[in-house]
Amino acid sequence: SRACQEHWGILSTAGPFAVLLMCLRTSKVVVIPLAGDQMGLTAEQIGFAVGYGTMVDAGLFPVAGYIMDRFGRKCAGIPSSIIQAAGFLVLALSNASSYAMLALVSIVIGIGNGLSSGLVSTLGQDLSPNDRRERSLFLGPWRLIANSGQLFGPVMSGAIADRQSMTFSALVVATVGGVCALWMLLCVKESLVKEPQIDHELVDMPPNDLQSIAGPS
Repeated sequence: SRACQEHWGILSTAGPFAVLLMCLRTSKVVVIPLAGDQMGLTAEQIGFAVGYGTMVDAGLFPVAGYIMDRFGRKCAGIPSSIIQAAGFLVLALSNASSYAMLALVSIVIGIGNGLSSGLVSTLGQDLSPNDRRERSLFLGPWRLIANSGQLFGPVMSGAIADRQSMTFSALVVATVGGVCALWMLLCVKESLVKEPQIDHELVDMPPNDLQSIAGPS
């Protein structure tokens, strides 16, 4: 479409990051339950393990917003990807050895997932044009690209687990997380624009005092 052609530069750099991140974030809904099933856990035990991660994830929503607005989008996206990748890597290396390990991995992945809450939508708003009509034309393809990753994550991890093993599936997802962090570091520009700080003391200062601070002209 015309929107894709006009904004191809942005979509071709930030778009793959959105796909990788959403793929990483949604893979947990398949990998963690499969790991629990492989261990022979009951549905209730698996649900509690998943719930621990979800609880931590939800609790980090305001933290993610603070980090993105204070330190930048990359300071949220890169650590988020690395932490999630580490969680999947531990799951793969431990081969789901115990319920405690599964719960711990779920919490670690939840921490990483929570740190990137709202990141894709925020990036889309940051990178979109100022014109309202052009913004709509940009955000449509942007959401389509991001949602493709959301769809691809569970399908990919489930298919690999079915053809190979849960361990290999977790290892692949961990690799996706590493690539995601590296891609954002090298290919995605920081989109946070900080407003210049205003010294309110100088604004409220009388003109004569300002002239004395500036010195003789």
